[in-house]
Amino acid sequence: MAGYLTSKFSDDVDFRSRSRGQAYFVSGAVRKLSGDAWSVEAKVQGTRLYEVDIFRFKDGLENSCTCPYFDGSENICKHIWAVFLAAEEAGYLTGDEDDEWLGSEEDVVELVPGRKSPV
Repeated sequence: MAGYLTSKFSDDVDFRSRSRGQAYFVSGAVRKLSGDAWSVEAKVQGTRLYEVDIFRFKDGLENSCTCPYFDGSENICKHIWAVFLAAEEAGYLTGDEDDEWLGSEEDVVELVPGRKSPV
């Protein structure tokens, strides 16, 4: 099931972010990756160490990154793209249409105690 995230979202991410994210992934910049079928969190070494969170919802994914490019926008930055690649490799954020998906941000906190809600 390789490519299930990157193929789904590649049209929404500019080429520059995808290529730089690929380089970050290949160089091992994604650190402290943890996750499951519903969420992923990681640290990505860039100019400094950035925190990335990804949550799976019924209508898509909710992403956040502490880098200045993301800055609360809906843009998928190179750090998030690198974590997409690492999540695919680890088999996180998987499932099929019959799975019960998270319906809201409150479900994140209930399902994953100790995890912060998406921004």
